[in-house]
Amino acid sequence: MKSFGYTKAVLVTIGILLISALLFFLQKLVGLETLRETILKSGPLGPLVFIFFMFLSHVLAPIQGAPFYFLSFAIYGKWTLIYTHIAYLLSSVVNFWIARKFGRNIVIKLVGRASMQKIDHISVHEGVKALLIMRFFQGWINDFISYAAGLTAMKFSTYYIISFLAPLPWTILTFLFFDQVPQETAFFWALALGGTFFIIPPIYYFLHHKFSKGKISHTT
Repeated sequence: MKSFGYTKAVLVTIGILLISALLFFLQKLVGLETLRETILKSGPLGPLVFIFFMFLSHVLAPIQGAPFYFLSFAIYGKWTLIYTHIAYLLSSVVNFWIARKFGRNIVIKLVGRASMQKIDHISVHEGVKALLIMRFFQGWINDFISYAAGLTAMKFSTYYIISFLAPLPWTILTFLFFDQVPQETAFFWALALGGTFFIIPPIYYFLHHKFSKGKISHTT
């Protein structure tokens, strides 16, 4: 069982790296100018359009937000970090209350049964410490964390204070130092940083699951 868990963790890490490499290749293939022309068609409403689609990608988990994210970076640069944070704050409220008010059945319809297994896993462990770690290193799984928290007995005030404050340090630092990174390497470093933040929460949960005294069960 231990070797299986280790193998699974390695495969997940390799998968993340391959996806990051593929996105980098596609960005080079399509080019920033094509992405820029697409988003410019929205005019001054461009940021609102981006926030709206990122919000949808967080609420409807199967919708991938990465294309919108890279599209926005092509034209808005570091301000994409702020726009993404706004979308995240909005979706965090909606997802939490959808899960809290309507329960598992509606969440399954929004994210699918396969994704529900991940939500079940997170909700079993969800606590202040776990939420703090997940929010600080939230990567691209904000939707699952929000739904999972809504399925627990955690107070909304506690959940939202942590959700609001935990991502701020790295968001602000990245925003402030973004212009110090050469433009030709900015995309690479964004992928590297994003990939690092992406794999830390799964590793944490893997270790927490491995050394937890309690048993974890998933029902769908």
